[in-house]
Amino acid sequence: MPAGVSRLTIRRSEPIGVFPDVKYRFFRHSCQHCDNPPCVDVCPTGASYRDAASGIVDVDPSLCVGCQYCIADCPYQVRFIHPENKTADKCDFCRKTNLKQGKPPACVAVCPTKALTFGNLDDPDSDISRLLNQRATYRYKIALGTRPKMYRVPFKFGEVHQ
Repeated sequence: MPAGVSRLTIRRSEPIGVFPDVKYRFFRHSCQHCDNPPCVDVCPTGASYRDAASGIVDVDPSLCVGCQYCIADCPYQVRFIHPENKTADKCDFCRKTNLKQGKPPACVAVCPTKALTFGNLDDPDSDISRLLNQRATYRYKIALGTRPKMYRVPFKFGEVHQ
């Protein structure tokens, strides 16, 4: 990615508590890789698509005309126009780089607190499936019917409000 552009951001709350006992709430703001992605439905060229095999929602830049319909229709507000190629862009779980090489997405690999887990939700023996069976989780904006695939573990002090 060019300097100054990111496919995900981590939002941090104001401090909770008094020094030295201070806590923060964090919120990962990125594509939710929905099973019912509205961004795909509005794309007039088919550039936005959901890969049936992996479930990853992606953009084919060779088909994108930069109309920004997908940006307007994404309820998570995570799409943007790539500053160099002028097409829609978003998190693709590093599928063309890390995943292709059998490595986890960059965000998972570099997370300093190891707070991120990636895996196959359809494999009951995967790390992510085991974690989901052990922890209380939620999915962001599930009432919209998008069926997001990003699961979150609630922070005991609450979440950053979006």
